[in-house]
Amino acid sequence: MMFQKLTLISAFALIMIFMNDATACNLNTFVRDAAMYEDSSNDTFYAYKATSEPHINGLADEDYWSNATWYPLNYVWLPYNDNVSPDDFSGRFKISWTNDRLLLLAEVTDDSLFDGYAAPLQNYWDDDCVEVFLDEDCSGGNHLYSFNAFAYHVSTLFDVVDNSTTGPALFNNDIEAARTKLGNTYTWELAIKVFNDTYIYGGNNIPVTLTADKKMGFSLAYCDDDGSGSRENFIGSKYLPQNESNNSYIDASIFGKLFLKNTPDTPDLLSETSADNKDLFHFYPNPAKGILYYTLNNPEDREYYMIIRDITGKVIINKKADGDTETGSIDLTDIPDGFYVIEVKSSNLVFFGQIILL
Repeated sequence: MMFQKLTLISAFALIMIFMNDATACNLNTFVRDAAMYEDSSNDTFYAYKATSEPHINGLADEDYWSNATWYPLNYVWLPYNDNVSPDDFSGRFKISWTNDRLLLLAEVTDDSLFDGYAAPLQNYWDDDCVEVFLDEDCSGGNHLYSFNAFAYHVSTLFDVVDNSTTGPALFNNDIEAARTKLGNTYTWELAIKVFNDTYIYGGNNIPVTLTADKKMGFSLAYCDDDGSGSRENFIGSKYLPQNESNNSYIDASIFGKLFLKNTPDTPDLLSETSADNKDLFHFYPNPAKGILYYTLNNPEDREYYMIIRDITGKVIINKKADGDTETGSIDLTDIPDGFYVIEVKSSNLVFFGQIILL
């Protein structure tokens, strides 16, 4: 895997701001200078509900994993934008969910899996570990010594460490984990209980019930130590500016966004819209395999355009639609897999969303 280099903001990145604000989970709440944004195209994730009972064994042998989307783990947070060789580290992950747990599958290629500290609370960030950032209500804010959000460090021995209100503590009951190995490729499988901010360390905490259309703050990272005794690289799932690249364990406002969805064949709203626009634009399935279906209903406009762009801003499809209501499809069969932006605009409305092609 080639690690993505961070480039200066482009005109297309301005479009991405509307659908992928890195600091807030409501598109109507962002207030930030556009010049602070660079590549924010990978800060939104979708998880589809598991269609069978999970077995946490590191084998990924459930059917729902084969239908889930791979997301790259390729933003080098520390040392910032370092050139990491694919032989040293590469990673990707999938997400699913049940009513009682968030499910995570991470595939990591690492030339050295290292755990140098016997005591689980000592320098836990300096050993190889998977780090899961989770904000149940997507409220953002400081969570260093509170349970406003969580930064779970899952060690190679499956100890789970985060800060309690007084300092580092074990949270082993919150995550079930397993791992398998094939050559230098390790497959981590996690089942994560999701808690709100009423969590009490050592208390009788009841996980929230997960439902479709729930929105949470989420990022994933990997701490890589090849044997030096300190973290040599810190690789994350989304772009962060350099001054925030090691702040996720403190600030949940810089997490990505995770949307829980029903199975991919269920018609679904493509991305966030205001309440006024919710019934106007529907696209499904997402992720899509070849054909994207849509329903457009805008009685105030008789003409609108649907534009699909790749992550460079290049227009792939520009489709004109007429009439008060139109239901149809767009053939994406010949378009490469990846992330795309769809824009629907008329004389009085503009809608942005993200689609994933498999």
